[in-house]
Amino acid sequence: MKVLPGKVGKDPVYGILSLINTQEPNQPMVFTQKKMSVEQIICSRYTTSFYRLLKTIKVLQGGMKDGRSHYQSQIKSKLWHWNHY
Repeated sequence: MKVLPGKVGKDPVYGILSLINTQEPNQPMVFTQKKMSVEQIICSRYTTSFYRLLKTIKVLQGGMKDGRSHYQSQIKSKLWHWNHY
């Protein structure tokens, strides 16, 4: 069984959208929705992305020369995504 985190629509308050792949190959994928509090969402989102944020800051400051353009393009797309959701 595979569970993927995600968002429901544009409202993060409705929490995690889990994509569950059933064991039978011909069965359709099942979507389940779990409602979470705003505090839980903020905590889980920012604790998991904390180290990524530190890496992002280093890359934008130019501290990491290796793969800098690759990371900068990833960061720009993520910033666009965060600003539009």
